[in-house]
Amino acid sequence: MASATFDLFVTAMIEEKQIACVFHGRPRVLSIIILGHTDGEERALAWQTGGESSKPLPPGGAWRAVTLAEVTNVHLLDSKLRRGTRKTGTQHWVADVDRKS
Repeated sequence: MASATFDLFVTAMIEEKQIACVFHGRPRVLSIIILGHTDGEERALAWQTGGESSKPLPPGGAWRAVTLAEVTNVHLLDSKLRRGTRKTGTQHWVADVDRKS
């Protein structure tokens, strides 16, 4: 059974909206691009466009590998999903991509 956070990430993808959340103790604004599981863990690959980061956030945003169990205070924003720059190579963060989202 999916967590409430996973379900909200799915909704964000379907509605093409961004989410606000806290990840690793920092507020973030994310666009969820890939969602699924790796070894039973709920995971997402997201494009961060706002909030804080351990390093300065580049203009336009940056890719983030997110473990959903480490995410709190999630809510949908009334802002359109933003896609990041194309990643080179194959992503390995999410092994089993949820095809419904």
